[in-house]
Amino acid sequence: MKCHRCGSMMVYERFYGYHEHFVGWRCILCGEIIDQVILENRHAGSNGEHNLSPPSLCHCKNLRILVNSFYA
Repeated sequence: MKCHRCGSMMVYERFYGYHEHFVGWRCILCGEIIDQVILENRHAGSNGEHNLSPPSLCHCKNLRILVNSFYA
């Protein structure tokens, strides 16, 4: 998968926090991290709320499929 920010390659990783962990995509060049929660927040932001840099609709759809298939 390609990063929507810089066009470089993204890798699928597990991220660990103090109380939780999650899986998502991280760009190997710019460090952009995308997961289901980030996509949902950006989608909500595109409805008139804060919106910093929304990915394309195709990118969001493909990532949702990949993230949801990982949890299945």
